[in-house]
Amino acid sequence: MKPEQTWSAADGERSEQITGLLEDVLHRLKAGEQVCDREVIGAHPEFMPELTEKLRALRSIDEAERRANWMPGSWASSR
Repeated sequence: MKPEQTWSAADGERSEQITGLLEDVLHRLKAGEQVCDREVIGAHPEFMPELTEKLRALRSIDEAERRANWMPGSWASSR
C-alpha cells in the first residue's frame, strides 16, 4: 500500500469519528441539553483543530435554525 493510500484511509476514519461526535452533540442540543464545547474538545483533543472549527459551524447552524423557527410570522414557525 502506498503512503498516500494509508493517509487517505486514516483521514477518512478521522473524519467519520468527528462526524459521529458532531451528530451526538447535535442530538443532545435538540434534546434541550446544554453541551459545553470545551468539554467535548477536552474529551477529544486528538481531533483538534478540526473539531473546534466544526463545533463552531454547528453552533452557527443550530442558532440560525432556532432563530428561523421562532421568528413571528415566518413560514418556519408554522411548520
